[in-house]
Amino acid sequence: MSIINITHEDLKRVSKISSLLDINPEFRLWAGEITQVNWKKDNTSYMWREDTDTVEIAVNSNWEDMKYYSSEELINKLESQRL
Repeated sequence: MSIINITHEDLKRVSKISSLLDINPEFRLWAGEITQVNWKKDNTSYMWREDTDTVEIAVNSNWEDMKYYSSEELINKLESQRL
């Protein structure tokens, strides 16, 4: 049985992103061992992996125009959009 491992700091960042997006995260394992978190909001998909601390963002209609942020960068971007 595979177990999802996530540090306290990563869980805080995932919770913050979830709160800012106002959507529940979906936890899973990528390649059977790397913790991955997914969010879907409107027409946009967000995916975070713990091994790189990178969030990939893609508009579902255009997978070629992806954006990449660290979790902290995304949190800052989402917070600035709320102002």
